[in-house]
Amino acid sequence: MTKLWSIAANAFVQAIRQPLYTVLLLLTFGSLVFTTAITGYTLELEASESDTRLMVNLGMSTLMAAMAFITVFSASATLAREIEQRTVLTVVTKPVARPIILIGKFLGVAAASSVALYLAGIVLLLTARHGVMSEGLDTLDWVVITCGFGALVLAGLTTVFCNYFFGWETTSTLVGACLVLFTAAMGVVAFVGKGWQPIPFFQGINSQIVVVLVLLWMATMVLTALAVAVSTRVGVVGTLGICVAAYALSLITEPLLAGAAGHSPLAAFAYRVIPNLSYFFALDALAMGQPIGGRYVALSGAYAACYTAGLLALGMALLQTREMDAREKASTAPRLVNLYAWLLRIEALAAMVAALAVLVHLTSTGAETGIPAGVPHLIGLAAIGTAVWLLAEWFGRGSRWAMRLVMFLAAVQLVVSVVLAFLVFGTAHPAMRLALPAAAVLHASYVAAMRLRRAGRAHFGYAAVS
Repeated sequence: MTKLWSIAANAFVQAIRQPLYTVLLLLTFGSLVFTTAITGYTLELEASESDTRLMVNLGMSTLMAAMAFITVFSASATLAREIEQRTVLTVVTKPVARPIILIGKFLGVAAASSVALYLAGIVLLLTARHGVMSEGLDTLDWVVITCGFGALVLAGLTTVFCNYFFGWETTSTLVGACLVLFTAAMGVVAFVGKGWQPIPFFQGINSQIVVVLVLLWMATMVLTALAVAVSTRVGVVGTLGICVAAYALSLITEPLLAGAAGHSPLAAFAYRVIPNLSYFFALDALAMGQPIGGRYVALSGAYAACYTAGLLALGMALLQTREMDAREKASTAPRLVNLYAWLLRIEALAAMVAALAVLVHLTSTGAETGIPAGVPHLIGLAAIGTAVWLLAEWFGRGSRWAMRLVMFLAAVQLVVSVVLAFLVFGTAHPAMRLALPAAAVLHASYVAAMRLRRAGRAHFGYAAVS
């Protein structure tokens, strides 16, 4: 048990010491505060209430996206990077079981994600208490402004002081100071009203926001388990691509599979296996003022616990079967192989960026009912990007099956380009007819050179040519 907590504490410290963790957290703070300035234009009769409701919904959506990125980058920094840099060998070679390593990493990343959600949740509650300035007669809530900005400024000054005089690490000190000072600020705001008068505890803040934050924490735990499991096999970018694809797929599980689950066993199986994160995003109930009961929260917690346990079991299996004491082939791969692997990674990134663009478009223009028209494109692009990235990873490491797949794809490209050039584009300009076959021949020649060269044969484990 001592080893487990040591690994968890080390993973937690590693996560909060990442500069990207602090940058994303501060950007989330700024986005939540900015929502108070852009949600005052609902033009309804009850403007103040409607604007505040819109501000809370926009803030919760911001939190969802921010927690997804913070979780994925934290998991990648604590496990995937250690495996790639071989620093995890210092733990594996000791009498520590690999499942203990994975669970410890999960607990550390989960703690870092929980701290980020806790701090961002306090900022959301402070903005909800302040409300939106819908009318000219509205007055600023100086209690919220003083406590909120005062806590952030004081945390920054504390960080500078401790770093200068004691040499404390900047990012982790800032997170720790924010944790203490933001909690104190929330405690003051909970008992002090707008005019600096004592009020009943938590007056002026919708308590259902806290319930929705608890549900969002459950979704964060599921996403953390997924990121940790995936990071046992792929790097930072691969983990990000797979988690974004899974996140997008989980949000459209209901409209995509619910209708077909009644008459298709395959659809019913997929509907029950794919996690549905929309269960944890109770924004509609929050917007309509409907209370979220304890039974719903308990069922959601059981749902999250089951999926988290399943994903951790998958991560244990993946980590258990991974060889981490062998020499990393990707670092000593021939130049031709490394160049080809990086070209594959660039193609994968292009597909993932395109999938992200489709996701943003669907989020901004999503349909109320049915399946949005761009969903097949989103799933296809995300799947292609993930598959190509994984192929690049295994190809760079010298896997024979990856080389065989690349050779097969090059042969298919050559045949298809010849067919297109002489049957489909037969009446086109000669230069256009020769462009596709020429590109295919170059690609096939490059693949053949990788396969036949002595360095390439050694990299992929083939017998050397005498």
